[in-house]
Amino acid sequence: MASVSSVSMSEYPIALEWTIAEERLKALKDTKNESLESEKFTAIHSSDVQYYLEIYPNRSDYEDPGETHVFLFLELGNEKKIGSEFTLSIKFAEWSRKFNYMIGRHNGWGRD
Repeated sequence: MASVSSVSMSEYPIALEWTIAEERLKALKDTKNESLESEKFTAIHSSDVQYYLEIYPNRSDYEDPGETHVFLFLELGNEKKIGSEFTLSIKFAEWSRKFNYMIGRHNGWGRD
């Protein structure tokens, strides 16, 4: 008879709205690989998991040089792996995209 093991997962909803002044983005328009980073927030207090956003208005060292890239970073604290489902959206650009990542020690972010 096979034994079935069940893994219990806790959910920790997070939300972050980050308003960036247009002038701050324009100041980085002609720079390469300069970024803006949001404040860091704690998602799971018991294990010190933190999250923040970072935006590169002109990322030149990635797959699509010159395009804007937005990242959600998770600092895992004491956790080894975290399943994540999140949506990034940019209101003025009428852009939104859903992501689903399993984040481990060596890949603590999702991007687009």
